Amino acid sequence: MLTTRPAGEQKMKRLLLADLVLVVLLWVSACKGPVIPPNKLRTPREYSWTRTELGLYIAPNGIWGSSAHDVYLIAGSPYLFTGKIW
Repeated sequence: MLTTRPAGEQKMKRLLLADLVLVVLLWVSACKGPVIPPNKLRTPREYSWTRTELGLYIAPNGIWGSSAHDVYLIAGSPYLFTGKIW
């Protein structure tokens, strides 16, 4: 006697396979080459800091930046500093 799987089980297996393929594709696309350090590392005293007004009365939860033109601030809402404006 030949038995067939219920349609729900086949659908679940297809969804799991699709999820697995998506995870693998995201993982592969996130892989980048090695990070090459700059020739000269700067000390904190070599950076220039300026004060800017956001009109915030909320304490910031976090700040992160990858360069002087790409700074993110979380204070109630996310803010992006582009080097000139928030």
